[in-house]
Formats: sequence, C-alpha cells, structure tokens
Amino acid sequence: MRLPEFAPGLVSVEDIRQTEQHIGDSFRATYTVLGLHFPMTFTATEYEQPTRLTTRFEGGMKGTWTWLLEPRGKSTHLTTAMEYEMAGGILGKAMNAVLVERMNEKNAERLLENLKLVSEATP
Repeated sequence: MRLPEFAPGLVSVEDIRQTEQHIGDSFRATYTVLGLHFPMTFTATEYEQPTRLTTRFEGGMKGTWTWLLEPRGKSTHLTTAMEYEMAGGILGKAMNAVLVERMNEKNAERLLENLKLVSEATP
C-alpha cells in the first residue's frame, strides 16, 4: 500500500491480496512514464522472512523484482534488483537500450533514497 510514497512513477496500488504464506500474494499498480499510464500486476514468488522478497511482474514489461534485506546493527541494508524485458519486440528492445534502462537505474536510486527517508521518518 505504501509503495507510491517512495517508488518513482508509481501512482496507485490496488487489489492487494495477502496470505499467511505470502507466496502468491499480489497487487496491481499503475506507473506513469512520460505521461503514459502502464498497469502492472505483481505476484510474490519467493518470500524468506525477514531477508528476501521476489515478485514477478507483468504489464508494459515483464520480469522479476527482488528485495534483499540485511540487518546491520540497528539498521538494515536494502539491495533491490530488477530483471525485465520490454514488450514490443525489436522496437521495445531499442527503446529499452535508449531510454528505459537508464530511467530504471535512476528510479532505483531514487526509490532507495526515498525509502530511507520514509522509513527513518516513521516511528
């Protein structure tokens, strides 16, 4: 529910489905890029509390997004990695190489910065 607070371009999260096991948990999200809206569906495929979460996503692109958490004293180190492929065949691959890959790298950096700010401000 709180992803829009720190994930750049993410404007909404809805249809959240959660279970006790967490594998198969899902939600729909809408990203806005260059004024275009991209609906995406995320489904948890790996869950190892408290250190790992991997989701599969589908929509304007498909792939996996992994979050790794490592306790460090009184803080936590977070690493996030995304593997994806663009829809649209050759045109999608060309657009990815020119624009999307760099934008995703910048958004990942901003996401981590924003998450740090949000988590440190939350009691």
